[in-house]
Amino acid sequence: MNTNDMAVERLRYDVEQRYGHQITGPHDFNELSDEIAAVTDERLSVSTLKRLWDYVKGYNTVRLATLGVLARYVGCRDWAEFCDTLTAEDTSGWHYAPVIPISTLKQGDRIEVTWHPGRRIVVQYMEQGRFRVLECERCKLAVDDTFSCIGMVCGEQLVLTQVQRIGSDCVKTYVCGKKGGIQARKL
Repeated sequence: MNTNDMAVERLRYDVEQRYGHQITGPHDFNELSDEIAAVTDERLSVSTLKRLWDYVKGYNTVRLATLGVLARYVGCRDWAEFCDTLTAEDTSGWHYAPVIPISTLKQGDRIEVTWHPGRRIVVQYMEQGRFRVLECERCKLAVDDTFSCIGMVCGEQLVLTQVQRIGSDCVKTYVCGKKGGIQARKL
């Protein structure tokens, strides 16, 4: 199966939720491999996990057996049951993931936002729902871009409105985390 498939993206997200945070480095892959073995009595190699999380480039497929082990890790019987839960999900409902409400921010507060694959921004709250980009990695935003948003919900897309670049009159909208949503934390 293709590692960019929406169901595989969602499985990675669910694995990270069970694991407790985003999988970003070698230590995480080692720990995750051990934790999966402890929970499922099945072992996935660190190299398999690195390929699946696109930490090692050049691989874009994953075996169904691997997906089955990860599905069991997140509480499903197998890969088919995991996929069935996705199609059964309603498109609306209550959300229990961490949220950063803009109303709680003070001028100068900094937030790190990450999303797949390996994208990252650090933003600073200015005032009245406006932010300035301080750092950016692997995305189309640039340092000193400013934007508005009404809140940051982990696991969901982040819609940035009124994105403005210094020296440009063009105002755009940018969506972070179209596949799998974002993770955000106050620094």
